[in-house]
Amino acid sequence: MRKVVITGASGFIGKSLCKRLLKEGFYVYAVVRNKMKMKDLIENASLKVIELELKDYVNLWKYINNSIDYFFHLSWDGVYGENFKNLNIQCMNILNSVNLLNVIKKINVDKFIFFTSSHIYRVSKENTNISTCTYGVCKFAFQNIAKNFCYINNISYNSIYFTNVFGVGDYSTRSTNTILKKMIKDEDLKLIDKDVEYDWIYIDDALNGIMSVVNSGRNFEDYYIGNKIRRFKDIILDVKNAVGSNSKLLFGEYFEDSFINYNKIDITKVTKDTGFSVKTDFMESIKLTELWLKEKLI
Repeated sequence: MRKVVITGASGFIGKSLCKRLLKEGFYVYAVVRNKMKMKDLIENASLKVIELELKDYVNLWKYINNSIDYFFHLSWDGVYGENFKNLNIQCMNILNSVNLLNVIKKINVDKFIFFTSSHIYRVSKENTNISTCTYGVCKFAFQNIAKNFCYINNISYNSIYFTNVFGVGDYSTRSTNTILKKMIKDEDLKLIDKDVEYDWIYIDDALNGIMSVVNSGRNFEDYYIGNKIRRFKDIILDVKNAVGSNSKLLFGEYFEDSFINYNKIDITKVTKDTGFSVKTDFMESIKLTELWLKEKLI
């Protein structure tokens, strides 16, 4: 039986990945802060839940008795709110993740997959040579540290990143969820500029992309997994039509002084290297998410 470790396994993407891998016959070590968030899976004989804070990942090796085929590192503090731009917290993420690298060597990991972020390409509108996102800068720093470590220690490596993943199972306050919940309630929305480039991808397609990289990705490559880069307005209008919302869309009333520069992202690489393609109809996936939100969160 193939064995994997997932840090941040109770989050939206982490838990969805955990379910997918269990279904495919993997043995999963799920590393979380709170075991109760895994209570719906806890009885699965192929799952071991490990309760640890990120700062304690240096001791993770004590809980794992086997060599690991794939190690998925998703856990990262300060993903939302003011901590997103807190330099001390974001740099501590780097340090704690560096300590984790010594663990993956100790437990004989075959392939390390780091979930970086499209925010590494968030730049100032005034000067596109300046990265404006503290979170993104620190993700990029560890991305390069991890790649260097894995190369030196003969461990296979890939980075994976998205823009906006949405879908069934997301309890977070990310913008996709906020927009959908407001539309369901017919609330008015203050939004960023209508012409900004954007991308939404449904969770099932995101998982398919992850597995495509795991199975077929070229060693030491970084892969963006997305749907289709479009104008923000066009995406939001599709979402509104799918929901049947009466919300007023106030484009440009939410000010942002930065943007993700998609010119720096090779959005076709994952398809060229792995054959991945989006299978889910966008409008149908919005409807599925709407129904789930109505049942669970609204």
